[in-house]
Amino acid sequence: MNELNLICIEDDEDFRKSIAFMELEDLTIKAFASIEAAKDSIDENSVLLVDYVLENESGLEVFEVIKGFEVKPPVIIMTAYANTEMAISAANEGVYRIIQKPITLDTLISTLSDAMTFLKTNRALLPALREFSQYNEILLQENELTLTFKNKRCQFTEKEFVIVSELLRVPGEWVSREILQKKLVKGENHSRNLLDTHLTNLRKKLETFPVKILSKRGVGIKLINEL
Repeated sequence: MNELNLICIEDDEDFRKSIAFMELEDLTIKAFASIEAAKDSIDENSVLLVDYVLENESGLEVFEVIKGFEVKPPVIIMTAYANTEMAISAANEGVYRIIQKPITLDTLISTLSDAMTFLKTNRALLPALREFSQYNEILLQENELTLTFKNKRCQFTEKEFVIVSELLRVPGEWVSREILQKKLVKGENHSRNLLDTHLTNLRKKLETFPVKILSKRGVGIKLINEL
């Protein structure tokens, strides 16, 4: 798998210099003062860290660069001006996460690590997603955490998306509860009922879609299509 790139777009020169000294495994860091300067370096192996208010543009304009990508890079927006209107605009564009300035190093590293995992998962899922979409008219939109079928759209939480993504690696085949639980918690402390809670919520959300999540005691969980 190709190494990932962190593309930082920030007009604050001191921030660009400081981010260049960060070290994250499997991540090459490049920093730019504008979207125009960065656009030739952005590809489907990129994680984008973008200031919301740039000198002559909005950070959300970066979505014009990636709109034709098959696997859209996760876009992390940095801002000191977070408000409801801004959050709605960001959500509508498909922003992966918003982080508030001033940013602590722990927050930045944790967010980037999550975004890298998210991007790697989406790239690994691409062959299965292509096949699933082609034969079933269903599209799982990675960067927006949604599933669409014709004119219907289902919005997932990040945890729900993890479950659906894992099931779509092997459409129609059983996946053990242990594998799903491990993917879901990622070292966090959660009750054993967490997976069941998310599965219940997913089944409710998918009631009007031609897909169904099945469970079988001692075997696992699978996602099937009913078209």
